Amino acid sequence: YHRNHYRFNFLLCFDGNLDIQSYQPILNKIANEFFIYETEEEFLSSFYQPERFQNILDKILYGLRNVGSVSLEITANNWLFLKVIPTNTQVNMEPIDSKLVPVINHDIRTLSHTELDLTIAEVLSHIDEIKPLSSLAKESDVTLKEIGTEVSQHLEYFKIIKGFVPLFQYANAYLISPKISLLLNDTNFQLKMVSYLKKDC
Repeated sequence: YHRNHYRFNFLLCFDGNLDIQSYQPILNKIANEFFIYETEEEFLSSFYQPERFQNILDKILYGLRNVGSVSLEITANNWLFLKVIPTNTQVNMEPIDSKLVPVINHDIRTLSHTELDLTIAEVLSHIDEIKPLSSLAKESDVTLKEIGTEVSQHLEYFKIIKGFVPLFQYANAYLISPKISLLLNDTNFQLKMVSYLKKDC
């Protein structure tokens, strides 16, 4: 393999009935990125090792098929970041209520966070099946709009989570805290509680 020959290509095989629109930018980016790796560091011409290259391709395939994103160190100075962006026909783009609680798909917990989009990995690290999206947004330092649309849809579309359940359910059990005394002694707190009850009713 001579320097700057760029004799490489990438392809993905799909079922004939699958919408491949989301994957076309992925292939373009992979080709462009490896062009850069060769130009800057002679990645293929000087460091090509079939086993190492096969390992990279396997990780790309695993990330795209199982997570929908790839975060992969190619060389000491270059990382490859890929993310499948679902088309509008694949995902409901309506915002998800911030009071809903995401339910994790437990077999996904074994995923290494290095294989995930950075924002997705940060949100996933805070999901405990108790906190609603509004709390996860604060802890993950993302906006309510982001977590209610792109992040949640990404998690659900790629089956990282099973779905969402309401924060308040009839089956829930609640414990009072010492702050219950505010209900007896704080007039402002009483008025605020009544106003919330009126909104919900």
